[in-house]
Amino acid sequence: MQVTEVQKTPQKISEVMNELSLYIVFALGFMIFKYISEVLFNFLSTLLFPLFYEATQPTTKSNDSSKSDEKKSSLDNYFREHGFLQLTGAVHAYNTYIRSRGLGKRESPYTILEEMKEQDITPDIATYNTLIYLCFKENKEDFAFELFHQCCQPDSEVSPDIITFNTYIKGLVMVHNKCAKKVSLECIPKVFEEIERFKLKANDITYNTVIDLCITLGGIKEAWNCFLSMHSKGIEPDLFTYSILVKGLKEQPHIYQENFDFLYQSIETYIKKNTDRLDEILFNSLIDTAVAYKDFDKVNKTLEHMRANGIQFSNITYGILVKAFGQNGMIESALVIFEQMRKHNVQPNEITYGCIIDACVRAQMYDKATELLRQMNAEKIPANIVIYTTLLKGYTKQKDFNKAWELYEKIVKEREVAPNIIFYNAILEAMNQCHKPNLLLVVYNQILVEDQREVKPDIITY
Repeated sequence: MQVTEVQKTPQKISEVMNELSLYIVFALGFMIFKYISEVLFNFLSTLLFPLFYEATQPTTKSNDSSKSDEKKSSLDNYFREHGFLQLTGAVHAYNTYIRSRGLGKRESPYTILEEMKEQDITPDIATYNTLIYLCFKENKEDFAFELFHQCCQPDSEVSPDIITFNTYIKGLVMVHNKCAKKVSLECIPKVFEEIERFKLKANDITYNTVIDLCITLGGIKEAWNCFLSMHSKGIEPDLFTYSILVKGLKEQPHIYQENFDFLYQSIETYIKKNTDRLDEILFNSLIDTAVAYKDFDKVNKTLEHMRANGIQFSNITYGILVKAFGQNGMIESALVIFEQMRKHNVQPNEITYGCIIDACVRAQMYDKATELLRQMNAEKIPANIVIYTTLLKGYTKQKDFNKAWELYEKIVKEREVAPNIIFYNAILEAMNQCHKPNLLLVVYNQILVEDQREVKPDIITY
C-alpha cells in the first residue's frame, strides 16, 4: 500500500498543478477582461456618448452662430446632471473628455478643476498636463504658466512628471512663435533644474523639445550643448534631433564647421544602425546644410547614403541640388541633375524650374534660360513673378533691352501673374541702362496704377 501511495504522489501533484494553472489562467483572463472593459467604456463615454446624447435630443431650430455653443452647453449639463463621469475611471474619463473638447467657453482652466471637485473627482497630474497644453494651444499662456508653477510648488496636490515639463517646453516654442519677446534662453537651465529637483529623468522628447526651442530662439550653441548632454547620458538622438540640429547649424557655417563634421559622423552612425527609420527630410536637410558649408564631399556622400538606403529623390531634393550647383558656378552639374529628374520620372515643378533658370542666368546662359521658360510653358507649369524677374535681369545683363521690354509688356498686358515692385524695379534698371527716359516714365506711371493693387514704389524705385 505504501508503495502504491508513493507511486500515486507524482500523479496527485500533477493534478494539483493543472488545477492551479487553470486558476491562474482564469485570474489573468479576468484581469485582462476587466482592463479592456474599462478602456472601452472610457472610450465610449468620451467619444461615442455625445453621438448618443445628440440623437436622443429633440430637434429644435436655431441660428448657425449659436447652434454649436448650445450643443456644447447642453451636453456639459447632461454630463453633470447624470453624473456620467463618475461611472468608471472618473479622472481618466474626465481627462479624456476635456482633452477632446478643450476649454470651450470657459475663461479659465480653474473652472474645470472646480467642476471636477463638484463631481467628487480628484484631478491628477494628467489633468494638469492636459490643461497646460490646452492653455498654450488656446492662447491662454498666462494660465499655462500659472498651472505649471502651481504643480511645482511644495504644497501642490499633484507632483509634476516628465510629461509636464515636456508639455511646458513645447508650449514655450508655441508662445515664442506668437510673441518672441515672452521667451528667452535663460528659462532653459531653470527647467532642467526643476526636472532634477523632482528627481525625474529627461527623455529623448525632453531633449528634442529643448533643442527645438533653442534653435527657435537662435541659441545654436545652447542647442549643441543639449545634444552633447544627450550623448553623455546615453540618450540616443532620433531623426527629429538630427534634422533640427542640421537646420540650426546651417545658419552660421563660418562658426560651426567642426560641429557639423562631428554631427555628420554621428548621423552616419545612426544611418547604419537605423536603416528602417530613415526619411527624405533628414537627407534633404543634410544636403542643404552641406551646401551652406560649401562641403560638396558631404553632399555626394549624402546622395550615396540615399541611394544605398532606397530613399527616393523628390522635387525638393533635386531643387536643393540644382540651386546649390547653380549658385556655386557649377552649371554643368546643375543641368545634369535637372536632366536626371526626367530620367527618374520626377516631374519638375515651378520651384525646380526657377532654380535651373536662375542657375543659367548666373552662368550667362540666357538662351538656355529662355528655352527652359518655353519648355515650362509647354508643360503648362505656371511661372511665378520671381522666374520672370530673374529672366528680366538676365536680359539686362546681356544688354538685350528689347527682350527685356517685350517680357515686361507681356506680364503687364496678359496679367497671367501679378507683377510686384521687385519686377518693376528690374525693368526700370533695364530702361535706365539703355538710356530711355520716356520708357522710364511709362513704367513709373504703371507703378502708380498698380499702387491701387497694393504695389507701392520703394526707395530703390526712386
